[in-house]
Amino acid sequence: MARQSQYTVLIICEGENTEPQFFNAIRDRILQGHYSIGDIAITIHPEPKEPENKKSKEQEEERVEQKDYVRQRKSRSLLPGKPLPPEIPGVPPLKWVLAAQDQLRDGTYNEAWVVFDKDNHPAVEQAFIAAAQNINGKQVQIAYTSIAFEYYLLLHFERYYFSFSKSECRIGDVVLNCSTNGADPRECAGARCVGGYARQKHYWTESKSGTSMFPLVEPLLETGFWNAAWIRHESQLRESTVPIHERNPFLTTDSIVKRLTGRTEHHYEFVQLGQEFIIEGRLSIVFDVDLLVKVTNIGSVGIVLPSHSITVTMLSTGVQHTLGERKVIFAGDQASLPFAVSAEELSQAVFTFTIDTVHLGLKL
Repeated sequence: MARQSQYTVLIICEGENTEPQFFNAIRDRILQGHYSIGDIAITIHPEPKEPENKKSKEQEEERVEQKDYVRQRKSRSLLPGKPLPPEIPGVPPLKWVLAAQDQLRDGTYNEAWVVFDKDNHPAVEQAFIAAAQNINGKQVQIAYTSIAFEYYLLLHFERYYFSFSKSECRIGDVVLNCSTNGADPRECAGARCVGGYARQKHYWTESKSGTSMFPLVEPLLETGFWNAAWIRHESQLRESTVPIHERNPFLTTDSIVKRLTGRTEHHYEFVQLGQEFIIEGRLSIVFDVDLLVKVTNIGSVGIVLPSHSITVTMLSTGVQHTLGERKVIFAGDQASLPFAVSAEELSQAVFTFTIDTVHLGLKL
């Protein structure tokens, strides 16, 4: 017998393959118990298509590697409401936000997300404005990538601030698969499209085949969260006067992935030298110009700083080492942790200060 889930989530995707398959794999992992986010029923629109029969050896191996992601749905029912049509009418991406709002309004879903990129859509700004409206005390959440969902995937492999103009080079509806063999002079070889760049770096070969990309990036989720935060930080430094829907690159796609994998309490932020960051009214954190992390207890209860709370990551190699000693900071007191390192590390490293679930990053 179908049972009513205590909490229902709707995810409306712009694409028909890459995004639905990606979130479908996360949904499967939740049902398999890999991510504990409560008794939640997730509906993806459009529902992902079953993968077509693979013909090449490489594609067949990819399918076999993902056998652990086979759907294990439990029968659940939703509250009565108006179902979404297969093709939502209206102007994109506003139409998806309005459709999600209707679902919140009639109570079918407790939470709604819309996943899209700019893609020369005519109503991007209107979509952001509409999503900010309260519907029964809730808002539609937007998971946005400035040019293509694949840019978020790319950030799991490297920290790359670049204004791609498309996800793939095409001739009409035919994807050229840039960087596969370079036979077509119209291929950009990754100079303009995310797919071509990813193939140049051997990160993946195909993102639009109907096979989920989530298994590929799942072991790298932490890197993706960090790099997405860095992109937003860099974007604010370079384009602070430009609305976020006009920036390239820019993304918030990591927010829905954190939500679905139970990482919403984890905060990843990049700060500038000398910038104060307040944690829940308890701590003031500053990366000081004297190469000290200054931690001030502005709360009323003593706080323990863990040892090795500073991580130094070399961008060129990914090699990490930790700094810092365990300290107790009483209310009103301050502790200073040095992060003085070699001149090479100062120019080539990212410094991270971590306490509880808050991660602050600095790049000099």
